Amino acid sequence: MFDDLDELCDIITALEEVGSAAKEAPQAARANVAPPQSDQLPQGVASDLPGQRASTLQEFMCMQRDLIAGYSEPSFQNELRRLNLIYGKGFEGRGGEDERSTLYLTVQRDVLPKYGFEGTRAGVLE
Repeated sequence: MFDDLDELCDIITALEEVGSAAKEAPQAARANVAPPQSDQLPQGVASDLPGQRASTLQEFMCMQRDLIAGYSEPSFQNELRRLNLIYGKGFEGRGGEDERSTLYLTVQRDVLPKYGFEGTRAGVLE
């Protein structure tokens, strides 16, 4: 279907540009694409896990909520945009993997220990 990866990347970029136009729409029009709000996911599980690893669906959903909150922070998003301008999107395979991994770890190192995992690359892989 696609002759080469660059053609696919161009199509994806075009689709993203269409999506970015939606960001300029009124907030009410895009309410259904907003990230989950904290009240949509279970609360208070992390404090129940001192020294023990998350193991239930509810605990992992809480961890996901906390990660989403960290990734949604303006400082994180600004740095991710900067990396995307330099290297392209991560799926494009144009480099920047180490820089992105380090950026994601800035959120993961704070969140993972709350759920019994190391705040390191090894902890991410567990």
